Amino acid sequence: MISLKQKKVKKTMFTPLQILYTLHLIYFVFLENFLSGFKFFCKKRVCMNSHQLKKKKLVSIVIPVYNEQENIPLLYKTLCELFQTLDQHYNFELIFVDDGSKDNSWNLLAQLAETDTRIKAFSFSRNFGHQIALQAGYDNATGDAIISMDADMQHPPEMIPQLLQKWQEGFPVVYVRKKNRKDGFFKRIFASLFYKFINTISETKMPRHVSDFRLIDKKVLLTLRQCKDRNPFWRGLVPWTGFSHAFLECDYFERHAGVPGYTWRKSISLAWDGITSFSKFPLQISAYVGFISVFLASLLGFYMIGAVLFFGVSFGLGVWLAEILFFLIGGQFLSLWLLGEYIARIVEQQKGRPLYLVDSTLPVSCRQHGNRATKGFAIRGSEKNKEIQL
Repeated sequence: MISLKQKKVKKTMFTPLQILYTLHLIYFVFLENFLSGFKFFCKKRVCMNSHQLKKKKLVSIVIPVYNEQENIPLLYKTLCELFQTLDQHYNFELIFVDDGSKDNSWNLLAQLAETDTRIKAFSFSRNFGHQIALQAGYDNATGDAIISMDADMQHPPEMIPQLLQKWQEGFPVVYVRKKNRKDGFFKRIFASLFYKFINTISETKMPRHVSDFRLIDKKVLLTLRQCKDRNPFWRGLVPWTGFSHAFLECDYFERHAGVPGYTWRKSISLAWDGITSFSKFPLQISAYVGFISVFLASLLGFYMIGAVLFFGVSFGLGVWLAEILFFLIGGQFLSLWLLGEYIARIVEQQKGRPLYLVDSTLPVSCRQHGNRATKGFAIRGSEKNKEIQL
């Protein structure tokens, strides 16, 4: 029995060579798995770092064009040189909107678009106006920040780095204010009176001496896309959003070449669009006239009745008819005012502007009324409450 047990023990024991081989195998299997895992981790880390390095902010430059064949080459060259200095931090796209030019502007844009993939160009079938051209550019912009400027070189491209710096500081809207206006005397007076007047009659306060040279953040753009104004007035729509803003000041250049596109007729039309889009004052004029007419007619009526009853003064039929007609005319103006108020409400409804805009919430994960109010959301007051995440 003892010999059998010893033999059985000898069969189950491992030799030193077998133990060494097993340890060697375990060591290599563990080392191989460890190295493969370490390589995968390093590779993933490198991919993440390279992805972060490649993830640059996209900046869209929106440029309306109208008969600018002499200015487009210089503008494009200046912007390309500027983009090279900012290439480490930003990617750019150029959005040109040809507003029905009658010269060779579109052919130049087509040639540039063939050689530069950053260019998007759109040509209108006819001239629709500067503000509509801006609308088309905003509708096709995909950048994290959008800068609008004119093609006549009056807006200095050298201000773009400063605009982006203010944007990086946290301002969703950055305006470029004219330091010294070089327009004619009458145009300066007209612009000054217009902004004083519209800021008096409108609830939206519009910055003075500011043109369409500005930067807006993507969340501002998505908010503006909800507005359905048929005659957009961007110098009022952007301040209407109420987002925090900053100002930069610079001297605007003289027009490089060509004839200015903004004639007196277009300037007056733009001013009228601003007044009618952001104020009900024109409709309320009839209310003021009506109240004054009814008040004066009432005073005159009381005077005439008192004179007849207490002093025995007699008035002819024509005087009484004039008094009654005066009173009725005032009533008609009041009726026009009431009608105008209802029309104004219909117009406001058709504009489709959001009832309110939410800039931020605390806590960040806050959701109200089925995610209708949260950070970066704009709510439109309609039956179908559309949500647009900024």
